[in-house]
Amino acid sequence: MVEHHSLVNLNVAEIKDFDIHKNDRVLHLISFNFDPGTGVLFSAINAGATLYFSSVRENITAFMKKYNITHASFPSALLMAQTKPNVSLPELRVIATGGEACSIDVINAWAKNRTYFNLYGPTESTITAVRNECKNSVRNTFIGKPLDNVKCYVLSDSRKVLPIGAEGELYIGGEGVSRGYLNKPDLTADKFILNPFSDDSDDLLYKTDDMVRWSPNGKLEYLGRIDDQVKIRGFRIELGEIENTL
Repeated sequence: MVEHHSLVNLNVAEIKDFDIHKNDRVLHLISFNFDPGTGVLFSAINAGATLYFSSVRENITAFMKKYNITHASFPSALLMAQTKPNVSLPELRVIATGGEACSIDVINAWAKNRTYFNLYGPTESTITAVRNECKNSVRNTFIGKPLDNVKCYVLSDSRKVLPIGAEGELYIGGEGVSRGYLNKPDLTADKFILNPFSDDSDDLLYKTDDMVRWSPNGKLEYLGRIDDQVKIRGFRIELGEIENTL
């Protein structure tokens, strides 16, 4: 149950971070059934930019070239299938990927002469909670820093705050946290806890089941899962649910 103010907070942050203006041309490639599509849609509209709708069945790079696209968001799996731009895209200033980490080769190919963001965030924290600006690199395990008005905590098994460099579970708080799961009070109680670091009785933290640590550079580094969830082409697959069904 995502509230409107959470989406507005995301849109304001993306407009600022992605430097979207009214004269920009934003590619909308992501399905409306996939929550990041909502972020792209309303960030462009709220900035007054022009939306260009395309399909994964089209030649994406040719489409971006034809319409002088300035901003584009891709599921990571789709961008990795492109490998590298096959045409010159001088107007493309900002590119963002999410769902899973892209390979270093893809980042290096697409980040050249433009801003490249890798986005992290479960639907429960309104699409994106953390973003990392990727540079030419040999390492891509950083998921970055929280968006404005989003709080991230790295906690131990007993939910104590861990120091820089210590491995722990990521809990997300702040404006992006949803109210829980519709008609699933038990699951909501398991995944959304009262924020022990706040005096506000309505302040919740979302338990991600992701293992991370703070790096000295102020970024979060992704280390893996504490459960058996896997990602396949950006889709969250709960192996435990499949096992229970079988």
